[in-house]
Amino acid sequence: MKKATFLAATLASLASVTTVAMAQTSTDPKTLTDQFLIYGDLDVGVGRFKLPGATSDSKVESGLFAPSYLGFGGRTDISPGVRAVFALETYIGLDTGADANAFQPDDPFWGRSAYVGVESDYGTLTLGRNKNPFYYEATGNNAFGESYFSPALSVAAFRLGHVIGRAHDNSVRYTSPNLAGFTAAALWAPKEDKSNGDDMSATLNYTRGPLVVLLGMAQAQSGMTEGTKSAIRVGGMNYDFGVVRLFVEGATQKDTEVQVKSKAWDVGATAPLGNFTVRASFARIRQTDLQGGNAATYRVAALGTDYALSRRVSLYAAVKKEKVHVDATDADLPGQSLATGMRWKF
Repeated sequence: MKKATFLAATLASLASVTTVAMAQTSTDPKTLTDQFLIYGDLDVGVGRFKLPGATSDSKVESGLFAPSYLGFGGRTDISPGVRAVFALETYIGLDTGADANAFQPDDPFWGRSAYVGVESDYGTLTLGRNKNPFYYEATGNNAFGESYFSPALSVAAFRLGHVIGRAHDNSVRYTSPNLAGFTAAALWAPKEDKSNGDDMSATLNYTRGPLVVLLGMAQAQSGMTEGTKSAIRVGGMNYDFGVVRLFVEGATQKDTEVQVKSKAWDVGATAPLGNFTVRASFARIRQTDLQGGNAATYRVAALGTDYALSRRVSLYAAVKKEKVHVDATDADLPGQSLATGMRWKF
């Protein structure tokens, strides 16, 4: 109740500048002395969902094709060529009105990001709860992006867990300018009062015409048992052939707290057909303990499409089929999700 009252008060206090903010959304930020923006993504759908080994349920869910969130951001000149920046972003559950995405229920109120910083021609430096560059590079290199139906994110959630979190508390993030097609980003989150060590991640992206190549690494120690860590490495690329864009990605992970290691890969494609975009993807992850035993294999495939009603509004439909095979019992645990919904970007 207090969170809802706080958000309502915030929106009311910002109402007087909304017209100015909306007018500036189409203006080059670097030409503005001051800029304030209200932005976000609203997504809700209805479908039937069955996780591997669980029962099937019909649900209305928020954030099926993209996380629903509301954001406030701004920048202002503080000296020639240097600007101060800020962002506050909160997840929204459109199905219930709650201040959280259904698939990230434990996020804080400003769970997507909450930071201040400076930007210039030398890059951007921010402090606070920062977006994990590793997560956003990885989700940008698959056919379904941040969608619940993304096989790449499904295999990540199966094992890669904490390392690939969307944002990190108490963190410092640096993003470089574009240098001949190369862009780098790094995040460091000290352990503060938690046990063990720090969390960190870094990415390197190269874009040249229709080609995108990315490399990334992340390491989590904060909050884990003393002397343990979880580390992941990823590499991928995508290429736009005009009629279709193809994606490929691979990752390895090792977690010494739960004593497992994993290898994952995914492929996918998107194809524009008028106002439609058709999406297809497949991913696989193989998990074993550090001695190579207690193995399980998770496979997931998805097919979907979205139809643009306008520049901001679209309809979508998608299906995802999953199967977990447990070597020890030779058991197969199937799952399937099917949903349709609406998305509004602003």
